[in-house]
Amino acid sequence: MWTAGRRRRLSAVSLTCWNYLKEWHPQLTPGAFQDALRKLYDAGRLRLGGWPRMLDDIPQPQLAFFVSSTVMYYAHPAHPIG
Repeated sequence: MWTAGRRRRLSAVSLTCWNYLKEWHPQLTPGAFQDALRKLYDAGRLRLGGWPRMLDDIPQPQLAFFVSSTVMYYAHPAHPIG
């Protein structure tokens, strides 16, 4: 069953995704990472979540990006998994 707790576990800070991908693809740039997230979002495969605090609090601001005037920093599956 899809629960709020499970959704929380599946949600990821972009920094977590970045660190994982960077380990396997050391040539990955922040711009390419953001482009990939945007493509997944545009294809309906990913939901993006905005940064809820002050912009100065973003751990790695180079990974954040704007979508419709909102600073995006979280990635969530678009549909329940499992």
